[in-house]
Order: sequence, then C-alpha cells, then structure tokens
Amino acid sequence: MSTVQEQDGMPSLPDSGRLEALLDAALGVFMRFGYRKTSMQDIADAAQISRQGLYLHFAAKEQLFRAVVEHAMRRAELAAQRALETPDLEQGLVSAFDAWMGDFIGLGSAVASDLREIGPTLIGPMAAEYDARFHQVLARRIAASPLTPMLEPLALTPAQLAVMLHAVARGHKHSATSREQFRTLIGDAVRVMCAPLLLQHTRTA
Repeated sequence: MSTVQEQDGMPSLPDSGRLEALLDAALGVFMRFGYRKTSMQDIADAAQISRQGLYLHFAAKEQLFRAVVEHAMRRAELAAQRALETPDLEQGLVSAFDAWMGDFIGLGSAVASDLREIGPTLIGPMAAEYDARFHQVLARRIAASPLTPMLEPLALTPAQLAVMLHAVARGHKHSATSREQFRTLIGDAVRVMCAPLLLQHTRTA
C-alpha cells in the first residue's frame, strides 16, 4: 500500500517506489543549475511533489544533495559492474568508464565549477570510497584477463593499471565535450593498454 500523502492535490511524501524518481529529478536539476542556484522548490516542482513533502523526506538541501550523489554513484557502480561482465576486455572497460562517468560529460562550465567547488565539502569521503570500490572492480576484471601475465615483466599490477586508467578517464571527463567523444578518448587509452593482447592474437592467428 502506498504511503504517499496528498497535499493540495500533489503527493507530499514519496514512498520507496517514488524515491528513485525523486532523486533522479533532483540530479537533473542540480546538473542543470548547479548547487547554489537550485532551490528545494525547484526540485519539488521537477519531482512533482509538494515542497512540504520534500522537506518531510529531506530536512535540508545539503542532505538531499548527499542522497542524490550517493544514488548516482551507486547506480553508476552497478552499471559499470554489468559492463565488465562482457568477455571482451576492451569493450567491457570502455563501457564501464562510460557507465561510471558518462552522465556527467559536457556539463556547462559554470555548473561544473559550482559542483566541483561545493561537492567535496558536502559529500565528504563518499566519492573517494566509491572510487576505491570502482578501482577494485576494474582490477578484478583485468586480473581475470590474459593481460595479467603480460604486466608482470613491467612490474605492474592490475590494481595499478586500474588506477592509471581511471586517472586518464578523469582527465578526458573534463576535456570531452560530448559522451561520444569521451568514449572515443577512453577507448584509445584502453586500446593502448590492450595492445599486447591484440599483438599476441595477430601472431598466433
């Protein structure tokens, strides 16, 4: 049974079935206007709930922002994990980075600057914790591939390679003007990493 209350013809308190839609709506507003220019009324309007109901669920904009970031990162993490299930290492890595960062490519400079400035203060260590988990997922996928023995002569581990690729992806995230361009750029980096596999396949074909 729904727990949504009605006020002035609008749902005031989202139940568990509406919470994801609320967080998605809030994410869209924050990405469009940035943190400072976004009001709780803006988010209530976007989510089609009452402002009073929004405050019943989230007491302050700061609390809502943290919930939105965690929601986005958790969803990206799950999508990246699914992408890495493909047998093709190169395709899986490119799709994983696209899942992890793609939604945030091409933000307007003013909005991006606002979120980068305020975000770390509001979310604390959350981003670093999710990044560390993402590194672990990447490292496990690389370790399970035929690439791992080829790393040993270079004194590199799958974990180190995961961190390096993520650093490259972060740079492309800020320089790319579209998601398509980001996929192309990170695809180039992943292809360089996978080159030993391609060369080996060519020699044995």
